[in-house]
Amino acid sequence: MMSIKQIGVLGCARIVERALLQPVRQLEHLNVYAVAGSSEQRASAYADQHGIARSFGNYKELLACKEIDFVYIALSNELHQEWAIKALQYGKPVLVEKPICLNTEELDELMSVQSAVKLPVLEGLMVQHHPWQQELRRIVEERPYGCVTGVKSYIAVPFQDPQQLNYRSLPGCGGGVFYDLGCYWLQFIQAIFGLNLGWLNAQSAFDGPNGCDWSFRAELNLAEGVRAELLTSFELSAGSRHTIEFEHATVTVEPFFRPSFGSYKIAIRVQRKGNGETEKIVFGAQNYFTNQLAFFSDVMDGLQVNIPLQDSFARIELLEKLLHNARTKTQHHPVKKEAFLMIQIIMDILCEVKNAPELRASLKPQTDIIQQVGLDSLQMINFVLAIEDAFDLEIDFETFDYEHMSSIERLAGFLEREKAAAS
Repeated sequence: MMSIKQIGVLGCARIVERALLQPVRQLEHLNVYAVAGSSEQRASAYADQHGIARSFGNYKELLACKEIDFVYIALSNELHQEWAIKALQYGKPVLVEKPICLNTEELDELMSVQSAVKLPVLEGLMVQHHPWQQELRRIVEERPYGCVTGVKSYIAVPFQDPQQLNYRSLPGCGGGVFYDLGCYWLQFIQAIFGLNLGWLNAQSAFDGPNGCDWSFRAELNLAEGVRAELLTSFELSAGSRHTIEFEHATVTVEPFFRPSFGSYKIAIRVQRKGNGETEKIVFGAQNYFTNQLAFFSDVMDGLQVNIPLQDSFARIELLEKLLHNARTKTQHHPVKKEAFLMIQIIMDILCEVKNAPELRASLKPQTDIIQQVGLDSLQMINFVLAIEDAFDLEIDFETFDYEHMSSIERLAGFLEREKAAAS
């Protein structure tokens, strides 16, 4: 039976409204009772603005409040572990924003405390509380479209921080795009395929604010030799897409972030290879955060089995390995950011010109634009015009060598030289 629960919030971050205050309205048995901020003034103003009954200018005072049944932690990343442990020590179950910890050492300590007090802790990866993940896992396991041959993910949220005050711009606070968005990819891979891996590979220029990774590419060798690839960025155009290539179909979920902005429908698109027929598996309107709150409440009531912290540990362990892999390579062979971004933009333009978003999953830097992509004469004209617009260049067709189209990376190199000559 569901019990009425009062929620205490640590932090007055912007995410609180979207992740808690709005979705909790759909759950009659949950109520946001109190908020604590870095100062009494800030917490009081936040509480008044959002109709929250009580406010505290001290986090420990909120944790000591007997009326609160569980705590939602929305502090800066480097504070997650510290205050999750303190909340448990005060006897409060914890829902904590991702990433739950910055490294496995922190999480190991948190897991020890949680094991001792026997209270639930959940990392706030809201996407895992939606049936599209279970459906994709079913398709992978039952193989109605044959075996998986490849997986590609694209997760980008444009973000600028000119004052460099946001935690995303601070390496010591878990800054960078892979900490912020890569966790969604790792959870997706873990949920659908598991983390039984062979080799791994990662790449970033680490040229964001304070040396943070502003764009990041990663590859994992999954079971049976399947390659899973990720491109995640704070610089490229917004998008959230997972594409699974099967022997007989391409299966895509996009944009998978949409239900984090409200109650929205989402669909899995299946395009059969050969005849090109497309079908959709549509899920009714849902909100990730509403589902997450309902799940955690059910865990507290004994109606659901919690997601084990060992899952978070496995993801963070892999995150550390990928970041180390990328940093080690960058120290010895610096990544040229301009070419990296140019390649992604060229791929986006090809998909747009072909009117085939599913093409993105098969494109690689080595892809031959003429032989493999197969542009007709009109598409070629539109492609060149779009390239000129995107890179603010004029291409001289009289001298243009179509050998530059023999691969995407070769075209990127040509465009880079042209831009340098024009400047």
